Parts: sequence; C-alpha cells; structure tokens
Amino acid sequence: MAAVEYLKTRKEIDVNKIGLIGHSEGGLIAPIVATKTSDVAYIVLLAGPGLPGSDIITLQAELIARASGETEENIKLGKNFNIKVFNEINSSTDDEELKDNLDKMFSEFYDGLPPAEQKKMGSKDTFMKRKAALLTPWFRYFLKYDPRSTLEKVTCPVLALNGGKDLQVPPKEDLREIEKALKNGENKNYKIVELPGLNHLFQTSVTGSPSEYNKITETFSPTALKIISDWINSEIK
Repeated sequence: MAAVEYLKTRKEIDVNKIGLIGHSEGGLIAPIVATKTSDVAYIVLLAGPGLPGSDIITLQAELIARASGETEENIKLGKNFNIKVFNEINSSTDDEELKDNLDKMFSEFYDGLPPAEQKKMGSKDTFMKRKAALLTPWFRYFLKYDPRSTLEKVTCPVLALNGGKDLQVPPKEDLREIEKALKNGENKNYKIVELPGLNHLFQTSVTGSPSEYNKITETFSPTALKIISDWINSEIK
C-alpha cells in the first residue's frame, strides 16, 4: 500500500493504472491490498495460494517427497504427521500447552521411525528443532489464513498464473479454488492460466522440484511474461 501511495505522487504515472504483481506469498498480499484500497487497478497472482496454508504445505510436502523418490509408505506417514501437527497448531489456544504437545508429538514420531529413516532425518535433537519454525507468529497465521474469503471480495481485474510443474503451490487445486472464489464474489474480469512445464519460479523445468531451481539458467519464462503483458495491455484501459 505504501508503494501504491508513492506511485500516486509521481507525475509520470497514470494513477488509474497502478497494479500489483505478487509471487507466492506475494499472491496472498496482493488481494488483501486490493480489498483495502480502490487505487489498485488490477492484480496478477503468480503461484498465489488459493487454499489455506495448512492445506498447501501438506500438499507441497507430499509432492516434493514423491519427486525426490520417497516411498509411498513414507509419504503417507509424513502427510499424516503434518496434518496432525497443523491441526494441533490451528486448534490451540494456549501457547505453553501447544509447545508441550508438539514436543511430545515430534518425539514420538521420531522414536517410531526405523533406524534407517532416523538416519535420513538426522539426530533427534536436530529433528526436534524443526518445530521452532512452526511456532512463529507468521507461520501460525499462514497456516490458518484462508485466501478464498479475501479473493471473494476482490473486484478489480485478476490474472492468476501457475506453473504446471509447481510442487510448492499445486496448480490444479490452487487455480480451481482461486477461480471458484472469484466467481463466488461475482468478479467480472479474471483469467486463470496453468502453464505446462513451468515450476514454482516460472522456469522451464524437468521435474519442478526445488532442487532444480539453482540449476536452471532461465530466470523467468518469456511465455509467462508475454501472457502478463498482453493481458495488462488488453484489459487495463
């Protein structure tokens, strides 16, 4: 919002054509801003979440594990553990009790793994430290936040893009929910596009796994850039 306010002070800027492009978490922020001010003429969501954070991270972990060659048994085990942990966080009203419960859950999960799996996880102390990130205010907010209620209030034009090989924000589930929310809110101007072969960073990829990111020389797909620029030029008069 500060950036929008600043642009409004620039004489060379058409104040009626200021838009926001948000990638990933930025795709959560852009709709929030668009519902708080009429100065946003359009938003472009690049792998912007259309599902609650707990759902996205659960799907994300499952897809990345599968792309990494993990067994279906371990994928299911990890998925069930994530769901249990996230449900505990989302339902908790007492911080100290939550910490104690997570300590117990993480400890029991690690102790129940076969030695070979424990070795892959690292030491128990290292594994237990993973829960610290789950207790940060931002992460707890992200887990609970449902972007659909905000998207239903967005009235400006929306372009939503996802890479077909995005393993961090699963495209089919994500775009489906974004479109449904915009439709429920009676938004009259939106476009939903899934781009085959692109990963979460909108690079042309082989598997879409995060392990590929720094191995790909392409910064951002020219195809995606053209779709964005063509849409803005045609829709934003």
